[in-house]
Parts: sequence; structure tokens; C-alpha cells
Amino acid sequence: MRPITALNLPDCTPATVTSAPPRLRQVAPGDLHVDEAYQRSLSERSIKLIRKLGMRYEKQIRLTPEAKTVDLYARVFDARD
Repeated sequence: MRPITALNLPDCTPATVTSAPPRLRQVAPGDLHVDEAYQRSLSERSIKLIRKLGMRYEKQIRLTPEAKTVDLYARVFDARD
């Protein structure tokens, strides 16, 4: 592995952050929703792959799903690695 280092971009002015940082909160998995247009339904093949990945799952390297509250639902929009 290599360390992360800043790029030297003298001709680039960083954007100004105008929004508040995200608020972290615990949400039960059953309370999360995903838009069907964003993620298709799971096939039997997908479920087999998820089962296989789950058997090799390492809690230390998991990524936290990102969600936004929309219409009173916590909608997942990202959980990629």
C-alpha cells in the first residue's frame, strides 16, 4: 500500500463547502429503502453471490451504506467498495 498525498495543482482553486457535513445515525437495516430505478431486484444468482461474500465477510473492512432521508424513508444511495 502507499500513502495518500496531496496533488500540486497551482492553477486550480478548491471549491468552497457551503453545506453542513453529513449527520451520522444508526438505522435498522429493515428501515432502509432503495429506489428500484437505482438497484434492480435480486436474482437467485445474485443471492448466491451475496451468500458467498457473506461467508468471507470481514467486519473490519466493511463500508457503511450512505442514505438520505427522503419522504420519511432512509434511502440508500451508496455502499460500494
